[in-house]
Amino acid sequence: MAQGLSVVIPAHNRGQFIEECISSVYAQTVQPDEIIVVDDGSKDNTSEIVKELQKQHPTLKYIYQQNAGSAVARSTGLLASKNDIIAFLDSDDLWEPLHLEESLKALEMCPQVSFIFADFEVKSVHATLSEEFVKKYCARRGFVRNYLKLIEQASDNKYFLLNGEYLKHLILMRLDYIATSNLVFHRGRINAHIFFDSALRMGEDVDFILQYLKLGAQAVYIDAVHSQYMIHGNNIVMITEEENKKFITLAEVRKLKIYANSIEKRLMYCTQVDEFDLTFDWLADYYWFIALGLNDNDQYDDAHLYFLLSYKFKRRFACLKHMIIYNFLGARGYVCIVSLVRKFRKYLRH
Repeated sequence: MAQGLSVVIPAHNRGQFIEECISSVYAQTVQPDEIIVVDDGSKDNTSEIVKELQKQHPTLKYIYQQNAGSAVARSTGLLASKNDIIAFLDSDDLWEPLHLEESLKALEMCPQVSFIFADFEVKSVHATLSEEFVKKYCARRGFVRNYLKLIEQASDNKYFLLNGEYLKHLILMRLDYIATSNLVFHRGRINAHIFFDSALRMGEDVDFILQYLKLGAQAVYIDAVHSQYMIHGNNIVMITEEENKKFITLAEVRKLKIYANSIEKRLMYCTQVDEFDLTFDWLADYYWFIALGLNDNDQYDDAHLYFLLSYKFKRRFACLKHMIIYNFLGARGYVCIVSLVRKFRKYLRH
């Protein structure tokens, strides 16, 4: 495999963003050997835009696949790549011009390092982001400077060689924030064939990093903004606890199950008690919201199962209440109680 550089861009219905995204790659001070766009079953004009750009750029490659999720799309790009160094870029994000140059410099400075990541900037397509939003969703992005134990070596007060084991710990403790569009991997430095887990529809990027760190990989953090993470109406985002105070639809339940599946996978990387405790607590919350959503949609047997799962990891009285009623009165009695509670709440609202 060559020592060159490939850029992998997964895309699904990104006609609105894909041209500007690819343009940010061709604006780099160091050019990649190839750019691979993997179209994950787009129904819009994504393919037309990419194929038009191919006329101007011979290094731009286009692969179409049936919709299978971003994990499969990224793995397809990895398989198609001819080079050892892989840079990932989401199709709705943008790179700063020095991203590839500084990432390659970091890999050259530290021959033992398997991947690079940097800081990023959050921008909104439609409106200015509030300080509350940035604080809530982006406070962890500069996490490296908060944990001196993580830093093994520094250069120019910009390039930081990190302790891989401690970085894995921070990821499992949810104290990090690494954007996929900032990741540059040297897959030739880890003697393993690592791909994105196709069973995960969310969180597959974090799982990919954890796979590397589990094998003893080290990383370099570049303390500079290398990409713009774009917020818009089509981003895959989590359903927050505040939103779940209202009626939970079955579509939201399906999304919650996808997240729970991703969190369950993290258990295989846990080695410390606090890592297990936090992951179990996180799972309990997701199981709780899934149970509430199933309950809201009259799927009581399934809801009872998720109440049990949630209670297993977190002794929540509300879970216990649901389980006791269900076990003592049976499914029919439980339905009657739920119906009465709903009528009473409706009466109070009026």
